Amino acid sequence: MDVALLLQRQMELHGALRHPPHTVAQLQEVYRTMRELAIFFQSVRSTADMLRSSPETVFQCLMHIGVGDIVSFDKQRRDGAVPMHQAKVLTRTNAIELEPRLRAAVSAAALDAMVAHSKTTRTLLRIKVEDGNDLPLPKTHCSSS
Repeated sequence: MDVALLLQRQMELHGALRHPPHTVAQLQEVYRTMRELAIFFQSVRSTADMLRSSPETVFQCLMHIGVGDIVSFDKQRRDGAVPMHQAKVLTRTNAIELEPRLRAAVSAAALDAMVAHSKTTRTLLRIKVEDGNDLPLPKTHCSSS
């Protein structure tokens, strides 16, 4: 493989991660997590198709479920080291209204796993998911890792 391409890919990955790996063990953990997230994004897409919704709305709904109804979007502060303003969504109503349909369509165990993966996506990668233009970036990083 071309060295220039490898360096470019390394910089892309380094820029996409909130906490780039510094050891082989950390790199292996990031790789394992990215493989899991690639599968997660496929499930988000298939769930969106099944519910006749958009993948970004499903992702936003998963984030909404993750914080629960206890904390409104406007009052959210931080999730780990990630500012919560990055977790806010533009179409909150769509994400909130999708929740009952999503809960009915997906088993509790699968839903819990999807919610956990949405949090992992947000804390691992420097992304926001506010519309359909934002979702391809994490999918690309996860599937090409």
